[in-house]
Amino acid sequence: MNEIETIETKNCKIHICGNAIVEPAEQEKIWISFSESAYKLCTNIK
Repeated sequence: MNEIETIETKNCKIHICGNAIVEPAEQEKIWISFSESAYKLCTNIK
């Protein structure tokens, strides 16, 4: 794993890795999807 950053909140820890092998446009789509999922986890939204 090529971890470049860790974000911690009250109830979760998110590791950001810099070893992406996709095109920038696909990486943006993945990041948006991940961000939505991470937000729900960290705020306990169902």
